Amino acid sequence: MKEKITIVCTAFPEINNPKVIFTFEMAKALKDAGIDMEVVDLGALHIQSDIAENEYNGIKIYRFKRKARSAYFKSILKYRKELKRILKQRESDAIVLSFLRWEYIFYFDLIRKNSKKIGWIVHGQDAMCLWENKFITTIKRRMLKRVDNVFPVSDYTKFLVETILPPKEYHKIVLNYNGVDKEKCNKALNLSKEAARAYLSLPEDIKIVLSVSELKKRKGIDEILRAEKIIKEKQIEFLHIIIGRGDERQYLMKLAKDLGISNSVKFIDFVESGEDLMKYFRAADVFALLSKTMYKPTAVEGFGIVYAEAGYMGLPVIAGKSGGVNSVVLDGYTGFIFDQNESQLTLKIADKLIQLYTNKDFYNFISINAHDFIETKFDWKLYGEKLIENLI
Repeated sequence: MKEKITIVCTAFPEINNPKVIFTFEMAKALKDAGIDMEVVDLGALHIQSDIAENEYNGIKIYRFKRKARSAYFKSILKYRKELKRILKQRESDAIVLSFLRWEYIFYFDLIRKNSKKIGWIVHGQDAMCLWENKFITTIKRRMLKRVDNVFPVSDYTKFLVETILPPKEYHKIVLNYNGVDKEKCNKALNLSKEAARAYLSLPEDIKIVLSVSELKKRKGIDEILRAEKIIKEKQIEFLHIIIGRGDERQYLMKLAKDLGISNSVKFIDFVESGEDLMKYFRAADVFALLSKTMYKPTAVEGFGIVYAEAGYMGLPVIAGKSGGVNSVVLDGYTGFIFDQNESQLTLKIADKLIQLYTNKDFYNFISINAHDFIETKFDWKLYGEKLIENLI
């Protein structure tokens, strides 16, 4: 008989909205490893009734409709009754909680009672946000003490978990890096760089820098643009493709114009297809995103999946010193990490970009290292195996 694992989460891909990748990739990795998988989604968006059942990629999902907090409280008794039925009938060998969500407070006693073991997946942002509310922090700390394992997804997140739990509980902490979607990446890698550029109607003979992110101040794209002004002044031709939406878009467009590099910067709102997005990674020469950690409100790169995807695609990464980035980018080996507050930042970024553009051996050294490092360490199969090793 197959071992049974049930994932409880607050966001799982919907039939017409396959955008929530972490929990799905975890479920898929466990299913591929031979585990009998089911998912309970406590935050479903696109369902008509309060509770629904369906399947996604062969995984059975129980969906509980997401509501505003005031309305959600009115549904708790109904949701608890249904969850109790599901878990009692299921008799899971283990239950995995995905992300450190406040909603679990109302169901934790049922989850603890109806599973032999509990694992909790913790990301940087949700762990960091604990410190904004002392009451929620206290409740979540108590729940974390009662689980069998806590799985932080980066070294930085592990550090945050260690600030939440007392030292006597550290034995239950198991570092487990997220993986990259190798199938999606490999489809793009099967194309030559020239073919990817032709498909996307991009120029063949200049260097391309790629940034993929929500356009917020803390992402540091403005610093990349300032560095590119220096590069432009040295008569080095480049194209910087910025993919994403956000409050900083108009500011970044104006900054590029004021710096005199607007003809070398291309803004793209959104790329619908994940496969097409990876073609932009394939077409690029460098990935650049200079994220930094902010504390009010809290914002951090808990892991930085785009850095991992860029590395797997062989792109040297220009990164900011934020949260879990150090787990994914090795400074001087697979890319370069900068502190947004360091002196002469613009000149230092420009210098590294120029080195990558003009020194082929240097570029190849960083590019090969980046791919090999990510391929070896950030694998969903390894991720699933570590969960099974500790929970089954």
